[in-house]
Amino acid sequence: MKKTRIKLIAGTMLICSAMFGQESNYTKQMMTEIAKLDSAKTINDCQVLGNDFARLSGANKKDWLPFYYAAFCNAKIGFIHFARNEKASDKMELFNELCETQINTALSLIDTVNQKKELSEIYGVMSMMYRTKIFISPMTNGKKYGPTANLYIVKAKMTDSTNARATYLDGWLKYYTPKLWGGDQKKAKLLLDKALQQLSNEHPKPLYPHWGKAECEEILKLY
Repeated sequence: MKKTRIKLIAGTMLICSAMFGQESNYTKQMMTEIAKLDSAKTINDCQVLGNDFARLSGANKKDWLPFYYAAFCNAKIGFIHFARNEKASDKMELFNELCETQINTALSLIDTVNQKKELSEIYGVMSMMYRTKIFISPMTNGKKYGPTANLYIVKAKMTDSTNARATYLDGWLKYYTPKLWGGDQKKAKLLLDKALQQLSNEHPKPLYPHWGKAECEEILKLY
């Protein structure tokens, strides 16, 4: 009986040790990929990162973060095309579809009542996802998805007023929207400066979103 108990305890310890090792390895891989976000400047960079996060989401299907980051990378591809004034590639629609699936999966994995900061981050990427739909076909999709993309920025800011990425997206919108339709580059600069200040005050949980500095500075260089 005593030997059986010892074997059971030893077996439990081995299982716990293996699970801890897997979790530790997953965390290290996530940290490695997240560290690459700030230097992801090209479509290829974002595509590779998006694929890496998608693989990590398969390793931990209950964690919203790899789905969130994969969606962000796929949405950012559209923003890079737009900033370079490039015609949307045939693949952009595929990236947008991936983004939509991934960000909706991230949403399904959080408690939307109690995880307000997480919800705000997801709303921000949802805004980017709908904005990318506009980039794909501005004449067709502008009126269809523009109000929804704008609404998700509002929802992200209302859900968490300290969310620097939501402030950045608001600044991005003000900068790139023609003045005739409500754009205002002076207000955009104020919002981008505010986003940078919010970023400097952030103390996110491990693995949580902290991107935004490079994106803000990229637009501020245009002034």
